[in-house]
Amino acid sequence: MSRKLLFRPRWVLWGLTLFLSFLLLTGCAAKPYLTKDNSYTIVFNSAAGTSQVYPLKLTWNSNMAVMQKLLLESSFVLADLSTSTPTAKAEDSTVLRADFPESKQMFLMIDDQEVKMDVKSLEIEVDGPSLGLVTINDTLIVQGIPNTNLSSALNDLLDMLAKAQPDKE
Repeated sequence: MSRKLLFRPRWVLWGLTLFLSFLLLTGCAAKPYLTKDNSYTIVFNSAAGTSQVYPLKLTWNSNMAVMQKLLLESSFVLADLSTSTPTAKAEDSTVLRADFPESKQMFLMIDDQEVKMDVKSLEIEVDGPSLGLVTINDTLIVQGIPNTNLSSALNDLLDMLAKAQPDKE
């Protein structure tokens, strides 16, 4: 009898592993936000109308889990898009931008309709008054899910990048 009890948890663990693998292989892993060459940019917009653009340069020894967390939180924003966008306020905001070397075909849910698009670039407001605001191909502006985890994921990434910089005296 004790042998049967040891056998069942293995099957449960094996089944759970297969189920998670199935989810990852059938769409959850196909996050539309990942680029081939990791070309991401953080854009800091000020209320005064100026912008500072910082290309993300991840070193070979960077903790990729921190970047992946930000990308995962960003991809949740894309799950449900709406053309009714909030009125932008004159406040500071931070945007994560992804540029794709080649157009990437994506299926996005916009106003409860699946829309097939060729996407060359994506911007997601990760901190600011219009959290989750998405700009596709620099022209189409839609509101995504306002994911409050974006700000902490961005702060974790910025902390990691700051620690990776050698101290300048």
